[in-house]
Amino acid sequence: MAHVDQDQIQQLVLNLVLNALDAMPIGGAIDLELQPPRDGAIILQVRDTGPGIAPQILPKVFESFVSSKETGVGLGLPVSRRIA
Repeated sequence: MAHVDQDQIQQLVLNLVLNALDAMPIGGAIDLELQPPRDGAIILQVRDTGPGIAPQILPKVFESFVSSKETGVGLGLPVSRRIA
């Protein structure tokens, strides 16, 4: 049992899953894993079979308005980090 803001967690998972889908335009797999609370923290892992984040973007991935996608705004991961 964990006390969380349902809307915020829904937004977090939605952002991460949409990023995973964007990374796999011709298909692939997405796995979500939720680990039980330990030391006051819950671990949610979202994995996909996409190519990963480009090395030049990786250091700035949590900065606002940084995106490697043509139609990306660059707010999904910064917002997700704030929620987490």
